[in-house]
Amino acid sequence: RKLDHSAATLRRELTDRGLAFPRLLSGMRRELAGIYLQDRGWTISDIAFVLGFSDPAAFKRTFKRWTGYSPGDYRRLLFMRGGESG
Repeated sequence: RKLDHSAATLRRELTDRGLAFPRLLSGMRRELAGIYLQDRGWTISDIAFVLGFSDPAAFKRTFKRWTGYSPGDYRRLLFMRGGESG
């Protein structure tokens, strides 16, 4: 409604451009997870919640599938490389 498009119209327009909503959502979640993990103010549970995962375990499994690392291991690697913020 906020985009002034029906769900069917939005789906059709995405398909016409070779895109799919689940793929876009996954990409955005992955990108935001990487950003949030750079800030120690965000807990893994907080990140899972704001990204719309059903629980932290689901986020951890998905993040490991995306990157090969658990969110905690990924965060530790970032901080070892000087990527700390927050």
